[in-house]
Amino acid sequence: MVPTTDLVEIITKILENQPGLDNREIATVLREQEFPMLIPKINSILYGHRDRFKMELGRKRHSERPVWYPVQPDAAAVIDVRQSTVGAIRRILGESYPPDHLLNSLYQWQERALAEWLICNRRGVIEAVTGGGKTRLALAAAALELRAGGRVLVIVPTKDLVEQWVDQIEKHLGSAMGRALRVGRFDGDNDGYLWNDEIVVATVQKACRYRCFPPNLTRGLLIADECHHYAAGAWRHALQPEFAARLGLTATYERDDNGIQEVLDPYFGGVCYRLDYGTALAEEVIAHFKIAFVGVSFLPDEQLSYDAESEKLNRYKRRLINEYGVSEGPLGVFMQEVARLGKSGDGAAARVAGLYLSAFTKRRAVLASASKKLCRLHGLVPAIKRAHRSIVFGQTNEAATTAVEALRTDGVDAAVLHSGMDMDDRRRVFAAFDEGDHELIAAPKLLDEGIDVPSADLAVILATSRSRRQMIQRMGRVVRRKADNRLARIAVLFVEGTCEDPSSGAHEDFIDMVVEVADEMRVFGARESDDAVVDYLNQWWPRSL
Repeated sequence: MVPTTDLVEIITKILENQPGLDNREIATVLREQEFPMLIPKINSILYGHRDRFKMELGRKRHSERPVWYPVQPDAAAVIDVRQSTVGAIRRILGESYPPDHLLNSLYQWQERALAEWLICNRRGVIEAVTGGGKTRLALAAAALELRAGGRVLVIVPTKDLVEQWVDQIEKHLGSAMGRALRVGRFDGDNDGYLWNDEIVVATVQKACRYRCFPPNLTRGLLIADECHHYAAGAWRHALQPEFAARLGLTATYERDDNGIQEVLDPYFGGVCYRLDYGTALAEEVIAHFKIAFVGVSFLPDEQLSYDAESEKLNRYKRRLINEYGVSEGPLGVFMQEVARLGKSGDGAAARVAGLYLSAFTKRRAVLASASKKLCRLHGLVPAIKRAHRSIVFGQTNEAATTAVEALRTDGVDAAVLHSGMDMDDRRRVFAAFDEGDHELIAAPKLLDEGIDVPSADLAVILATSRSRRQMIQRMGRVVRRKADNRLARIAVLFVEGTCEDPSSGAHEDFIDMVVEVADEMRVFGARESDDAVVDYLNQWWPRSL
């Protein structure tokens, strides 16, 4: 691997010869010079060495990415990236420039993203790592709209996020505006009369069926949190056309269907800014992290069950492709077509689709309930005890409950958190976790997206997912910045020799993304001791220290 100091010099030479390249163009030149690099690594170098590189905002041949220029070392002291970015926002907004104390609270990436969104005529999706601060950026955009006399609608996928957004609006936006705001909730519990409110937070289920503002709205901003969801079915109707300003927020702007191209891009205008892990780490927006893939083996009866369901899956998959015209890949498209076929009721085809889905569910259950995963979890208790809060991700409510009950026998104060609990119970669990009364919470999918989680630095994933998006979201629960700069640590448990095994291609997209930016990544075989894994997880200071 080429040392970072050499890469800085290589990229400097490239920009001296071809100033004004964006990150993808730099990557192309590096490949031509036989120095292949991932975009996150290039961004880490560009943003992490402001004494050598400077950025300019604006479009270049219809690209929405920043372009880069070399900086002469003797001139580095006078380069102020933050000042130039704020200056760009001032020039765009003129008299509508937001209060200084609001903008001064933003990270540098948030300032760049806000400028890019404004340059794109107040339309675009901002894709940024979980924990990077998308909500605070959106509040700055909302302040601009409110100061100009517009209204703001925030749509979210869950009631929990309605409460979270209202809390952030009342905490930060009102003080930024210098006055109390009229804030409405539209989630089925707090509907009321909304047309006089300045800013409304609504679940997508409500927003796709009802209008939150009068039909003669002349100026408004729609903020779509977790916007990758809103190309599905009726939810696309929540993307109301009367809002001229549109801001999508997501950590993973991807879907397994054509919803991005057919629905989201036409509405938002595409991605206007991306904050990847390399840049977020270089600018100290998130914590450094390390990953352990921890193997276990099946018991004999579990192996037999797994093999039987795998054989069924292969047999039914061949029939679905060869006899009923289902697309062979990618997996997301294949699964969607199988699900549609299963619901069609079309005789033999629907029956085969149903058999495939049943075998898929059963095999996943065998993996999720592998006995030795629970044994490994017991073995990780010393790491859990030394962590500053931990999160366990299971496949189902039952799996999360089983994990908590097992950990309690080891003296861990743990609690379950799932969507079947009422809001008050969830708040109590969160509060106890935040105050340190609970050392650990275990959840199935409730924490996968959106919800702010009290600071934790260890995640244990019992049920792995082929979804890159879910893996990223789960990692995002623990990579928020730590006051003492300790590493976030992620332990991913897998059954060797199965579809969960990294050596068989599992998590390939996820691993490709994080390998360049993780401080360390290691695979532990099933025969390696729990002590070895614990020692690795308990080494939590960044290598740079």
